[in-house]
Amino acid sequence: MQEIIQAGGDTDTAGAIYGGIVGARAGKQVIPDAWLDGIIEWPRTVSWIERLGVRLAKALDEPTGKIEAPVCSVPGLLLRNLVFLVTVLAHGLRRLLPPY
Repeated sequence: MQEIIQAGGDTDTAGAIYGGIVGARAGKQVIPDAWLDGIIEWPRTVSWIERLGVRLAKALDEPTGKIEAPVCSVPGLLLRNLVFLVTVLAHGLRRLLPPY
């Protein structure tokens, strides 16, 4: 990971890809508890993500490969996405104001 960061360029994307590969291979046990406790992905939780992972793994054994995602609060997702939309637009509009 340090080599990826030190290489420069688009290090956040490269680091995320590397972390995803290592995490998929090594499992949850190699992720520090403090990082897991810091995940705020409401209404999806760490346990929801784990259930999704189990279903994805089972889908590899199914001939159709079809899975259904675990139940998640649709109104909660809409509210969360609305908050993110407002935040992103506010940051973008703020950049139009002086000082540039």
